[in-house]
Amino acid sequence: MSSGYINLGPMYPQSWRAPVATFSALPSVGNSIGDVIVTQDSGNLYEWNGTTWNLVTGGGGGGGVTTLNGFTGGVTIDAGTNITVTSTGNTITIAATSDYKVAEYTLSPTDIANGYVTLPSTPAILADTILTVIGGPMQEYGVDFIVSGSQLTWASYTLQGILVSGDVLIVQYT
Repeated sequence: MSSGYINLGPMYPQSWRAPVATFSALPSVGNSIGDVIVTQDSGNLYEWNGTTWNLVTGGGGGGGVTTLNGFTGGVTIDAGTNITVTSTGNTITIAATSDYKVAEYTLSPTDIANGYVTLPSTPAILADTILTVIGGPMQEYGVDFIVSGSQLTWASYTLQGILVSGDVLIVQYT
């Protein structure tokens, strides 16, 4: 498999692009709306909106929402767990449901020989882990790979013998 674009289909309209070192290294030309890139220094995920790169994971952020289904007013984010929208005497609190962590790995010969990589932390729900190989399709949990504790393994699964040194894995998990 090689680096490049991957279209995740209609459920995921974004196209994964090869990771870059820092936010300042995000390309300003040659992008398509919906392109997604991970920065290696922070692990943050950014999406191209046609004009600029927007942070799509991680906590908070500035600027942003001024309307929500007809409601206008202020927006506050409480420690990444609640989003509060206020509008002319009304307050709506929405529990956040997608606190995904993103980890990126460029596979080494040792990773290939071992058949696994170690995540920075243990996923809350192992089977909800999402694995994408840059330049290939999104992988299916339990068929292509599994997670045990903080170890994502492909040994004895479909990806064994397919992954090669230099492949880039993007892992999303809660």
